[in-house]
Amino acid sequence: MVLPLAALFALLWGSALLFPSIYPPRLPPVPANPHAKPLDFASPDLRRALERYAMFTLSHGLPRIDSRCHGTQETYRVVRTPGLSDDPFVAVDVEMSGTEAHVKIWRFAHAAPDGYAWQVASDRYLDAATLDAVRSATAGLLLSDAPAAIASYIVDAPEEVVEACRHERYHFWRRMGASTPADTPFYRLVGILLALSPQRTP
Repeated sequence: MVLPLAALFALLWGSALLFPSIYPPRLPPVPANPHAKPLDFASPDLRRALERYAMFTLSHGLPRIDSRCHGTQETYRVVRTPGLSDDPFVAVDVEMSGTEAHVKIWRFAHAAPDGYAWQVASDRYLDAATLDAVRSATAGLLLSDAPAAIASYIVDAPEEVVEACRHERYHFWRRMGASTPADTPFYRLVGILLALSPQRTP
């Protein structure tokens, strides 16, 4: 009786040693590089969103940030247009150059001769912890592979646009209307940036 048990144990032990060689353990997935996510300019939704953003927002004095995508310069921006709600128009820029980070708040206010234009309401230093939160939320949004724009043109609905320049790459996202679970990383970054503005608390 002892011999068969010993033989059975040896067989099981040999199988255990052989199993990893036949089925090697899977290596953990290599994390994607969030800095290497390109914009899909083949997407008609993205092209329409960029055209609309340039026409209705950048044409009123808000400077473009895509030209700043070089060297170690970092810029993160959210622009919120309220639609028919009573909330104000808000734009928030987080800028990192050298060793200094700033947060710049823009307001959409009366300005001759065009009627209304974006104007700087405040410009202050930004602490390192908040900058890290913005960077982390941006990386999370990039790694989520959320589409840059969705074909949802809802008349008079609130709209949020997020732009980022980091590691010499330009990123853009746009959403209209209510949040959806699939866009949680987008609205997480929107919330962090809008919370920096005294004009609006998300």
